[in-house]
Amino acid sequence: MAGSNKSRGSAKIAVWIQEFIVFTACFLYFLFRVHPKLILELQSPVFLMDINFFKEFIQIPGGFIDWLSALFMQFWTSDFFTAVFLTLCCWCVAFLTRKWLEILTENRLLHTYHLIPAVLLAFLHSQYNFNLSITLALIINLSFLNLIIRWTSKQAVIQTAVGIIALFLLFWITGGAFLIYGVIFGFNELVIKKRYINGLFILVFSSLLPYAASSSAFLVTLKHAYLHNLISDNSIKFWLIGYIVPLFYILAFIVVSLTKISAVQESLKKIVKLIRLGQLNVRWQCALGTLLIICGAILLAEKTYDKNLRLELEIDQFTREGRWDDVIYTARQCSAVDPLLFHQINLALFQSGSFLDKLFSFPQFYGTSGLLMDFNWRSKSPVKTSDLYWKLGLINESLHWAHEALELKGPAPEILKRLGMAYMIKGDHTAAKRFFLNLRNVPFYENIADDLIRLNDAPSELAQDNDVKYIRSYMLTKDFIHLNTVSSDVLELLLKRNPNNKMAFEYLIAYYLLTGNLNGIVNYFQAFGFLKYSQIPRYVQEALLVIASLDSNFDQNQLNNLVQPVTRQRFLNYQQVLNKYKGNISGAKPELQVQFADTYWYYLMYMRPEARQSEKHNEFQ
Repeated sequence: MAGSNKSRGSAKIAVWIQEFIVFTACFLYFLFRVHPKLILELQSPVFLMDINFFKEFIQIPGGFIDWLSALFMQFWTSDFFTAVFLTLCCWCVAFLTRKWLEILTENRLLHTYHLIPAVLLAFLHSQYNFNLSITLALIINLSFLNLIIRWTSKQAVIQTAVGIIALFLLFWITGGAFLIYGVIFGFNELVIKKRYINGLFILVFSSLLPYAASSSAFLVTLKHAYLHNLISDNSIKFWLIGYIVPLFYILAFIVVSLTKISAVQESLKKIVKLIRLGQLNVRWQCALGTLLIICGAILLAEKTYDKNLRLELEIDQFTREGRWDDVIYTARQCSAVDPLLFHQINLALFQSGSFLDKLFSFPQFYGTSGLLMDFNWRSKSPVKTSDLYWKLGLINESLHWAHEALELKGPAPEILKRLGMAYMIKGDHTAAKRFFLNLRNVPFYENIADDLIRLNDAPSELAQDNDVKYIRSYMLTKDFIHLNTVSSDVLELLLKRNPNNKMAFEYLIAYYLLTGNLNGIVNYFQAFGFLKYSQIPRYVQEALLVIASLDSNFDQNQLNNLVQPVTRQRFLNYQQVLNKYKGNISGAKPELQVQFADTYWYYLMYMRPEARQSEKHNEFQ
């Protein structure tokens, strides 16, 4: 007996070591490969410390766990704490799964199998858009399942009644995820405890409860009632794995039930004897299981790893935090192509002071859409659009897109702050205070909101605030016709309002470069002196060489003073390559791309959207 207890104790230690190794690996994977704080870039959960906000959630099935999930995510302030939290969640799933399997197998100590759903959940969270509420709902349902199954009442009716009450409660708390509890509890009553009527009743009741609730008590769709928090509401790339997790528990129950049949037991003994697994003690079995599950997880992670997605999310994070050099560095590693990415790159180049010197070091596939975004991309990213317009001085447009963001994403803190600031600067202090008071209910924003409320309530102090004076000096004071886009006309209006608006100026010059409007650059050439540039930016120099090549009357002495010798020599080399191919632009493209892909000349000839439509046209042979 003592030997048996010692052997079991040794086996328990082996299982604990296995779990420690697997979840340490899980934590390190989250921390160094996934960077889990990036989840907030795809999922930005809105949360207010307000009773009315809470009431909105508890009015629908699964709303409470959504509210709890949003609350927890407010504390994801670093990759380390987020990795710790997610690892603990996965461990809770594994622990509760192991305890449930031990009940099914009559207290037999198990290893490895209970880790499968936890590892799959870790993988799903590494995809960034998997809902935390699904994992929390699973933990709550497994906790109730273990409690109800372990508890044995003298009267079966009482235990069944308590189980049904738990069904109601879990449906309200976790939504469709309660089916995991309901189905397994029903099968347990039906198969394990041989309470056939009770088991069938629980199974039928579980299957009909969401239908009845969506038809009467709750204003939710049938799909929401059955699937919310059971599988991901988001469109996850590897959706099949999301289905495997809840199915694991049903399949595990079926497999364990089958192993209790004598014929199946005999077959399993033969298989174990054939592969000699029984000759291994538990410690070696755990070691083998650990190796298999870690290797399987690594293989799955490597096959499905999306580096570009992680880099794009990092760029989003760095842009939001104002880490402009990190945006530029990360963008050079990213091969994804979309106007939003180029908008962020161009903004980072401006903020780092190298906009007109490095603009074409990134291939500007989208022309002005990558600079200011077209309407479709602005609609997809209203927060970034509002931020861009705010920086330019288009306060009314920033306010409009902040309201669009409020409709799309809810009262996120950056949106509430932007709306309050816009109204405050425009002089609508009542509206501003309403948004600042909401901001005050966001965790960790109370002090910021209090400072803004104080400033909003003191107009004389507000007028002397440096940030407010800066924005008011740039913002337009006259109405203009807006046609769903920011064009050169709007940028010109901003410069007329304040010639010191450097962002409007550089964006206007970039707009002219991207559209090939060389005359526009000439018209604003004197502004480089007014804004005290130490020298003409590189790509303006390259544009001047194009202008001079098209205008034989261009002052060559002025050109020599403005253009660096190295830039002039590169232009001559560019022309030599063109002459080598006798003006055949298509033929010259491969060689020009190798040497001159980062020049304005190459963009003008090949990359500009109009040029890509026809490479037969050449402006400056």
